[in-house]
Amino acid sequence: MNWMDYQNKYWKKYLYLESRVIETEHYVTFSHENLKTFSNVYEELLISICSELESVFIEWSGETNNNTNINTYIKKIIFRKEDHFDKEISIFLSDVKVKPFNKLKLFLCELNEYKKIDSKTHLKWWFSYNKIKHDKSNYYKLANLENVLYSLAALFIVENLRIKKLAESDSNADRDCPISPAKLLSGKFNTRYIALGNDLHAEIDI
Repeated sequence: MNWMDYQNKYWKKYLYLESRVIETEHYVTFSHENLKTFSNVYEELLISICSELESVFIEWSGETNNNTNINTYIKKIIFRKEDHFDKEISIFLSDVKVKPFNKLKLFLCELNEYKKIDSKTHLKWWFSYNKIKHDKSNYYKLANLENVLYSLAALFIVENLRIKKLAESDSNADRDCPISPAKLLSGKFNTRYIALGNDLHAEIDI
C-alpha cells in the first residue's frame, strides 16, 4: 500500500463518512447538550464508521483472521505508541472536543505489558458499536451523537497517523498529510504539511 493508494481507498471513504455526519447537523446541533440524542441515522453512521475503522486497522496491522478483534489491533498498532493516538480532536464551529483514545492511553500507561482491554471502560464508543450490532433491542439508545463523534474522531486519528507513516516510507509521497482536508474535525499530528484543499498543501514551519 503506497501513499496515493491509501488516499484513494481509505481517506476518500473517511471524507464520505464525515460528510454524512455533517448533514445530520441540519437537524441536531453538535453541542454538549445534544450528545445523548439517539436516532436510526446515528445507528447507521456508528456502524458504518466503526466498520471502516476495522478495515483501516486490518490494512495497517496486516491481520486478516476473521476472529481478530479490537484487542489484536491495539496490541499490534497502539500499544507502546499510545502518545501518538492520545489526540484531542476539535469539532468545527462547536463547543465539543473529544479524545477517543484517552482512557485507553491511561490504561496502557499503567501496564508494563499489554493486557486485554475492557472496551466498556476504555473505549466506550467501541463498546456501544458492538452492543448496537449484536443487541440492538436493549442498547439502541447508544446510537447517539456522542458515540458517532467519538468513533469518527478515532477514524480521523488512525487515518492521519497511517498516512503520515506511509509518507515516511514512500519516496513518491510529496506530503505527510491527507491529500484533501477534513471539514468537520481537526487535530495536531506533527506533520510537515497541511492540506488546504483542491490538491493544495502548505509546509509548516516547525
